[in-house]
Amino acid sequence: MQLAFIWDMDGTLVDSYPAIVPAALESLSAQGVSYDREKLYQEVIRTSVGDVLEKLAAEHNLDLLPLRLTSTAGMTAMSLPSAPCPMRRKH
Repeated sequence: MQLAFIWDMDGTLVDSYPAIVPAALESLSAQGVSYDREKLYQEVIRTSVGDVLEKLAAEHNLDLLPLRLTSTAGMTAMSLPSAPCPMRRKH
């Protein structure tokens, strides 16, 4: 049996930023920081989620771990319709 993985580099197959940004905003809010949704979205697209979270954590003296965990949870919370995997061999 062979196992295949598809690694999506945001935008190649799925745009996960619409799920990541609200999760990051929620985490920022939980740490007392209000941030503009569109501004965050544009910054994430221009650089990376990690870079933006590190910058905001440094600017606002925040704990970076909850920011990273929440944005990752936003990514994994995306639900995609299931489809047969064309790479899976039939026996």
